[in-house]
Amino acid sequence: MEIDINQKKASMGDKYQIFIDGQQKYFASRQLFKFLPFIQLCKIDNGAIRMTLEKKLSWFKPTFDIKRWDNNMLEFKTASFWKNYYVCQCGGDAYDIYGHRGRKYSVYKMTDK
Repeated sequence: MEIDINQKKASMGDKYQIFIDGQQKYFASRQLFKFLPFIQLCKIDNGAIRMTLEKKLSWFKPTFDIKRWDNNMLEFKTASFWKNYYVCQCGGDAYDIYGHRGRKYSVYKMTDK
């Protein structure tokens, strides 16, 4: 699966187009006049809000709370800024996210051993 996110910078807030395997499935926009970023992700066909992303206050390791449409919460945090390594916790599941050159990322689901 290939996910492509295109960002448009605008004077009235950022807009995002999200493509999955070449087809636009979602769009997102950043709320204006917020101290910390607050982004809503919506389906392209009906505009229903699927997720909200809210940045937590932190100095060196950015952390986000992600609320899904079913009220489940995810925590996305920076594990290592210098190594471009992140962790996302969703209930009992954990995902490791590694950044590569060219703004590409690999996502791995961690398994219990």
